[in-house]
Amino acid sequence: MIYDEAILRILKEAGEGGLPIKKLSLHVLNACNSMFAPLDIDDVHDYVAHFLRQHPMLVERTGRRGYYRINTKSHETQQLLIDFSIFDADETADKEEVKHDEDRSLSLF
Repeated sequence: MIYDEAILRILKEAGEGGLPIKKLSLHVLNACNSMFAPLDIDDVHDYVAHFLRQHPMLVERTGRRGYYRINTKSHETQQLLIDFSIFDADETADKEEVKHDEDRSLSLF
């Protein structure tokens, strides 16, 4: 599951041009590799290639050989790409207002 999320996040950042499988595999390796759980590039590449073949509703080929991108026409992908940052901005604005109204009393000293 961690690889799946990394693949979709990286392809989203790549945009319409997409990425070749080799570069996508390297990005996934760098995103998921750690000192305590080292990964093999060949295993990651095989997983990425398998994921791209098994999920044609989420990922599509571009016009270039070996390049893939997010399928923006798919209903499932549109739900995954919803950006919730506008809701986070409203919550932080409310918190800032509360901070300004906290303590307006005069000091005794």
